[in-house]
Amino acid sequence: MKSINNVAYPVVDHCNLNCRGCCRFCNQSQKKNFADIKVFEKDLRRFKELVEDIEMFRLFGGEPLLHPELDKFIYIAREIYPNSEIDIVTNGLLIDKMPEHLIEAIKSCYVKLEISVYKPTEEKMPAIMSILEKYKLGHTLNYVDKFWKRFNMSGDSDPNEMWRSCSWKKCNGLRNGKFMMCPLPIVIKEFNRLFDYNYNFDNEVIDIYDETLTFDDINNFINRPHNYCAYCGQPDFIEWSVGGKIKIEDYAVKLPDGTEVK
Repeated sequence: MKSINNVAYPVVDHCNLNCRGCCRFCNQSQKKNFADIKVFEKDLRRFKELVEDIEMFRLFGGEPLLHPELDKFIYIAREIYPNSEIDIVTNGLLIDKMPEHLIEAIKSCYVKLEISVYKPTEEKMPAIMSILEKYKLGHTLNYVDKFWKRFNMSGDSDPNEMWRSCSWKKCNGLRNGKFMMCPLPIVIKEFNRLFDYNYNFDNEVIDIYDETLTFDDINNFINRPHNYCAYCGQPDFIEWSVGGKIKIEDYAVKLPDGTEVK
């Protein structure tokens, strides 16, 4: 069977938290941006023609529970990939506000809530656990007290070494007809806007509507280093917090001139 281990699809860009150093810049999203359900279905049906099975399919954001049509995304994903594990990656703050139709979609489609437990989430855990237990919803709890950063702005890392040690090579993404091994080609655009740089990795994504594209092309694409791997450095960590002025030090481990950032 033509199968890959995982794909993630962002259903929103914005979030209800303002985490310092958010690797997807959800804390800096300028407007509410919801994925279009028709585009999602078109993308996923096309992807199914290329990849018969996905071991794990994630809906994430931003905060995916903010999407008013999240239940429709769930039903479509389960129809197209009936054997996949489907997870929703959430900070959990809206779990006790989920409407009945969303809870029914989660239950009937055997979807798991992958909950990142930040300090505000911990404070709501009694209410969250009450809903999870009441409806017997599958879930995992991932406690977060640090964010990691590893952007080497000088681009002088060894791509092969960085790829071998990379945790993001299991974060394949699909969005608006484009498939990528890593979120960097997408999130770099927000980095450029915020800090006035012009990094461009547009040639490091796959157009899934290319009629010549095959499963082997996709499989080879996710199992090799890419040019942007040179822009990863050895990871450093920042304590999780919210708010504050955005700083380049929250994302970079090395500046363009080679200066290391602590």
